[in-house]
Amino acid sequence: MGGSQAEFVARICLLFDLGDPQQAVIGSVPGNANRLWKLKTDQGAFVVKEFRYTTKDKRWVNAITRAAEFEFEVWQTRRVPMARPIRGKDGALVHLIIGSRGSPAVVRLHRWLDGMPVTRPVPVPMAAAAGSLLSDIHNLGSRFANSARGTLRWWRWNPEGTLSRLQQVGLLDARSAQVGRAALLDAEVLIAAGEATPGRWIFSHYDHKPENALSIAEALAVLDWDESALCHPRLEAVESALRWAGIGDGKINPDAFVAFVDSYQRCGGKLGDLSPSDFAKCVASIVGWFEYLGRRALREFDDNDDEAAAAAQEAVAAIASLGPTITEVYTWSTCW
Repeated sequence: MGGSQAEFVARICLLFDLGDPQQAVIGSVPGNANRLWKLKTDQGAFVVKEFRYTTKDKRWVNAITRAAEFEFEVWQTRRVPMARPIRGKDGALVHLIIGSRGSPAVVRLHRWLDGMPVTRPVPVPMAAAAGSLLSDIHNLGSRFANSARGTLRWWRWNPEGTLSRLQQVGLLDARSAQVGRAALLDAEVLIAAGEATPGRWIFSHYDHKPENALSIAEALAVLDWDESALCHPRLEAVESALRWAGIGDGKINPDAFVAFVDSYQRCGGKLGDLSPSDFAKCVASIVGWFEYLGRRALREFDDNDDEAAAAAQEAVAAIASLGPTITEVYTWSTCW
């Protein structure tokens, strides 16, 4: 291991009391939003999540900390298959340390969970299983925290500003920027309508999708709880159904969407007829993802040249997908 990486491993072992760091073996795991590491020690195998996001945003650090406590509470119920979150020696789940690249980073630790990635396209029975899992999560989340109102606009929200900066530095051409601005205006209208949905907002996973799941034996395990926050259950259920039905793969399987929704409702969730505003979270997620990728492309975090260039390409693709998605919303709301 290189010097900084060896020091990073030593800090993790010390924080979580994992034994002699000299005997530890670490390797990178594919990840996009954050850096992931598989760490093997004499106490077993673990996954270390090293967040890319700036530690200077204290509101975000507080949000991650609350999400981690919710995840731990869900894990304790044993009702949802998931990786075991590990507390440090001081009892904390979230730690601010010097990361693998020598700069401050927020890190978390989980027991390694063996399983297989979810196959694509997702089989209809698996989409149904994912729907029932979300119903369980909503039941648990309503007890953890709830509110009469909420927002879909993350902890930092200035997508138009990020778009303008990308254009200024030449990462987004004038035509794409113009189309993107129009889509962002339409998105704001739809998101505001979604935020006005009647009913209470509850604490939930917030990012329930195939990429955040593992197939283990005859069950699905739910991973990556770090975006957990207050959400209107109706809005999350609709977005999750779209994701399990294949929206991220470019083609939606209506049978998988219906299977997810039906299973969610059979297990206690409530939806009924859909309207365009029910798809607001799906639209908000595209906007939030665009902004995050754009900020990475603009080198606000510790991305290297290759990572920033890849983030720029993804940001351009994300903002290009926003307008067509909003157009599709009005079709989806009448199809299912």
